[in-house]
Amino acid sequence: MNVKQLEAGIAKLVDRKSQLAAMRRFTSFTAIDVCWIYSQEAVLKCAASPWIAFIPNVSLRMGRLICLLLGCAFLQHTSLAGAESRVPVWLLGNGFHTSLVFRARDIPYLHDITGSRDADEIAIGWGASADYRGPSTPWTVLQAIYPNHGALHIVPIHGPIARRFPHSDLVLLWLKPQGFSTLVSEIDRSFAITRDHHRILLGRGYFPDSRFYASSERFYFPYVCNEWVAIKLSRAGVPFFLPRALLSNSLILQASEKGALLQRHGRGFDAY
Repeated sequence: MNVKQLEAGIAKLVDRKSQLAAMRRFTSFTAIDVCWIYSQEAVLKCAASPWIAFIPNVSLRMGRLICLLLGCAFLQHTSLAGAESRVPVWLLGNGFHTSLVFRARDIPYLHDITGSRDADEIAIGWGASADYRGPSTPWTVLQAIYPNHGALHIVPIHGPIARRFPHSDLVLLWLKPQGFSTLVSEIDRSFAITRDHHRILLGRGYFPDSRFYASSERFYFPYVCNEWVAIKLSRAGVPFFLPRALLSNSLILQASEKGALLQRHGRGFDAY
């Protein structure tokens, strides 16, 4: 194999345009990703460079192969290190309402909002207090058009999210640590607190281990549950086009373009 054949073969594997398109679909685009792509091009040039032939006791072909393998191993390590530094957040949608899901260990105020000490994940949703806490009627829906009290629903999840909510849309996003810190802080500020700094528990949620809390934010049209999720994520560094985030389905569609769509909602209905 000559130099030109080697370059042509590697170039097919290192297609910058396809990599850029793939990363836009499945992950947040960062400077690390850019360095990863262009470093691969540098490895390609290094592997094809004539100077490698002068390494003692190493043939031209073997030298280029070693250079290529070492470079790719380094780039793979760098890429994985960048991915591991990000924090997962899921969007959970039932076609009408969308909640955020976090790993339980990532929520600094976990023990303040749930009595479950062994949850794997925590789903957090927001809505109009009267309609969200139910029962939902045409009157409560109509009331939700005008500014009224909001409420947060906290649902502990044990095991895989898709197993607990098999009829829901599920999208995985990866946030940078700084963006994730912003997101959990935004949600923390959404809780209404008393003068002595205690959260206001409104009662049991949809499940024995879930809870409703009063929110400091007002619910009104168009600031509805799905817009709340989109705005919180946008402030955390994952921008959404807000006019297209009004409905759960369109919000999930946007999120799937920024992350990975793990599950589509079925005929059943999950509540959270």
